[in-house]
Amino acid sequence: MLNFKNVECPQRGGINFSCIICLDCEIGTEGYQQVMLENMFVETSINSAIISVDLDLESDFEGILLKKLLVQLSRNSPYVLKDAQEGSDISFYLDYDMVHQNPDLVNTMSRIIHNFKSMMRQELTKGRGYVNKWIREAEKSVSRSMNA
Repeated sequence: MLNFKNVECPQRGGINFSCIICLDCEIGTEGYQQVMLENMFVETSINSAIISVDLDLESDFEGILLKKLLVQLSRNSPYVLKDAQEGSDISFYLDYDMVHQNPDLVNTMSRIIHNFKSMMRQELTKGRGYVNKWIREAEKSVSRSMNA
């Protein structure tokens, strides 16, 4: 499914532009597929893909924590999109150049995505714990100042 080809985009001056982002020409739509898997939606084109994962968040608060984390992850990783595709919680991006430069990338990403949901569940639980601890400490501090 992720057997990308190097494509010269006729609309972008012959560069290998990510077709999954554009899909405006015949070349870009060649091999375009949408596949729904359990908690995952995969869109592929001839030279790129977006893999979106639903993490089954338990609250809006977890969504806020995840959004903040995605901003940080996207700054440090070309594979994580800052804004997840609509209907998903996190989206990963792959293209021909990334895979060509790192032949094991597809296997690595597959492993990461497979384990991502349980890892995020643990991290979100930790995040809620930190915030709850802060709330307890802030409540004590504010209560002391109100009783002084």
